[in-house]
Amino acid sequence: MDYDQQYLLADVQVGKHATGLVILHSEFVFVTGLIGARIWSGLSSGLTINAISTEIAADFDVTDVRARQDIRAFVDELERRALVIRRSSKP
Repeated sequence: MDYDQQYLLADVQVGKHATGLVILHSEFVFVTGLIGARIWSGLSSGLTINAISTEIAADFDVTDVRARQDIRAFVDELERRALVIRRSSKP
């Protein structure tokens, strides 16, 4: 698995709610919690899964391995729903 991949965000509207984000796609609404919002923010800043997992592991007292696995699963779901796409590593 490539944990150093960067992602591009789909052209969606994003709003905050009390405990996360609401992502408005043209065909559906995707709601995240607090950690999902942190992951989305990290991706939008150009961070990789490795970088995001380091922050989340420290902030939520979980192992980096566990954080990385959970973030990978969340990003895979975002990708499956076409909310993010993998950024090409080629210039």
